[in-house]
Amino acid sequence: MGATSEHGRRSASGGLFHTLAAGLDQDEREQTLNLIRQRLFADRAAAAAGQRDRQVDVGTRTRARRRRDNPDQRPKG
Repeated sequence: MGATSEHGRRSASGGLFHTLAAGLDQDEREQTLNLIRQRLFADRAAAAAGQRDRQVDVGTRTRARRRRDNPDQRPKG
């Protein structure tokens, strides 16, 4: 993913991908970057087909609940 801009500089997202993949061995790096590419292609295809909604991994919602239950973690002010 060594995309460069029209001015020959690497795009910000290209630098991000390389930073994220820096700690991975070659096989893991290729698998990770292929997974990212597949998701990008799928998202672009869905957008081109007019699908506006997409499934998003929102994770668990325990952080908000813990903050409500623990007054020490409430924002000050």
